[in-house]
Amino acid sequence: MARTIIAFLAAPLWIPLIFGIYAAFFSKPPDFFGEPDQFMWVVRSVIVGLIVGYVPAFLLGLPAHLFLRARQSGLLAYLLTWVVVGFLFWFLGSLCMGLVVTKSFDFTLREVVDTLLSRPRVPLSACILGLLVGATVWRLTRPNLIQR
Repeated sequence: MARTIIAFLAAPLWIPLIFGIYAAFFSKPPDFFGEPDQFMWVVRSVIVGLIVGYVPAFLLGLPAHLFLRARQSGLLAYLLTWVVVGFLFWFLGSLCMGLVVTKSFDFTLREVVDTLLSRPRVPLSACILGLLVGATVWRLTRPNLIQR
């Protein structure tokens, strides 16, 4: 149980790390933040990354981990589950944010589907981040099942 707690505290840290690196080296602060301050943009990105990393890990990933551990599922099933966790969080998060901004479910759903079809790298990046977090959780909690 201690390894599971450590894994779920450590594994989601990939997300703020990657968000921070992206903000520091590959993007500029958006105009609506006012005065462009790169350092504060990185700090905000890391804070958002902490939220985006830990919320799905505990709400979706922990129940999935407990279910898969009880079934003694293999590594492939485990990693595919975390890919789905990453996608679901992107999809549900996009819907929620769109509904808050537009208050129109039809418009929001069209925008999410448009993103899925015209910019697949966006949901794919969420899936890859889910895979990275899931692989880390697997490695920290179940190394005894990986046999060579």
